[in-house]
Amino acid sequence: MLQGQCDGIILTSPKRDKLGFALKFDFKASNNEIEYEALMTGIKMALDAEARNLTGYSDPQLVTSQMEGTYNINKDKMKEHLREITELKNRLKGFQLHQIPHTENTKVDYLAWLTNSLADCNTHNIIVRILTKVSDGSFQGWGDVFHHLFGSKPHHLANVTPAKIQACDLHHGSYGTDGAVIQWKYTLDGKEQTAKQLLHDIDDTKKQLSFKMLEGDLLELYKNMDITIHVETKGGVDFITWTISYELINLDNPHPLSLLNFFIEFTKEIEAHIFG
Repeated sequence: MLQGQCDGIILTSPKRDKLGFALKFDFKASNNEIEYEALMTGIKMALDAEARNLTGYSDPQLVTSQMEGTYNINKDKMKEHLREITELKNRLKGFQLHQIPHTENTKVDYLAWLTNSLADCNTHNIIVRILTKVSDGSFQGWGDVFHHLFGSKPHHLANVTPAKIQACDLHHGSYGTDGAVIQWKYTLDGKEQTAKQLLHDIDDTKKQLSFKMLEGDLLELYKNMDITIHVETKGGVDFITWTISYELINLDNPHPLSLLNFFIEFTKEIEAHIFG
């Protein structure tokens, strides 16, 4: 189970294709703040998928009332959230938001909820993203350090998180450059595993890079897998977004939710190491 405050989004197309987005908040946030963040993320996902019409379902009645303009907003932070959402939804041809009872939106065990939500999807090209707030703004360079660590010095991760990463060796090319091939030894769900990955699409301006799976234990379950790490700065705070793009080999194979949780814990361990 994910620790901390969690929320999530399942984006479903008319053909029943699904995108899953997990959000974990490692800071104290109100239910309305969490719901606004989830709503903004959901609309961004829909726009990235080139959706033109979107229907959303939200838990807190206050959020839906504020969106409809039937409830006044007093807090500046909420006004800013509403402004951002309004700008996003105006890029859609059609947008509707419905309030649903809390009992229909309960996610006590978030990983179990996400598993059930993805179980009936007709496609197996699914994106799972984790948005983690890792800094309170006291260390403004955190996002740059995180991006640089993965892009140029991934071999240092074995020293930072030895319980998760045991080794990182360069097989081809140079660290920090597109085309580098890296061999990992790591522990997932208590089992030692290996992965050979191709580093590609490094963008230091956007602070984004990707790893394509070439060989390894995970390819026994998935036809392909690509992992993207993106650092985004918003309101002076850095957010880390992990994107796992994959295709199941067999319908009965599990979605990589244990890997999702691995990345969340992994991110927090790196943060703890840097901040001491």
